[in-house]
Amino acid sequence: MGNCKAPTEVYSRVVGYYRPVQHWNPGKQAEFHDRVPYAVQGGSMTPNSPKSTHPIPCANCLHCKVYLERADRGEKAERRVKCVMGNWQTPSGKERTYCYHTVLNRRMASCPDYESMGEHDRDEFLKSLRDNLPVERDMVAVSAPAVGANA
Repeated sequence: MGNCKAPTEVYSRVVGYYRPVQHWNPGKQAEFHDRVPYAVQGGSMTPNSPKSTHPIPCANCLHCKVYLERADRGEKAERRVKCVMGNWQTPSGKERTYCYHTVLNRRMASCPDYESMGEHDRDEFLKSLRDNLPVERDMVAVSAPAVGANA
């Protein structure tokens, strides 16, 4: 069978339904390319790629930090996560951050800076986080900055 090299249309699930990847916004396309494919073999999930190890959950790393990103001139801020070691980057090399509610989806095949918050209770920690994470963007009210020296 020959290789026709014709462009193919790849469909994947995003925001609850299947759409062609080429029609996604650039942020979702970048997340799609970061995904680690899995195959179910013998009842357990294993990575498709033989060279990769079991993905490291970034949520269990000491360098995965939650911070507030304030909207321009707004009174609300969004809770987001970032890797303070700079291991999450866009293809252009800029720092990449993610919505807080997606932190359990952040995994890396390997990470030179990974520092576990505790491997002995990792599964319990991740289960507790999964049970308590918001299901959508987490917006919080922030107070206006104080004005004046004695404020």
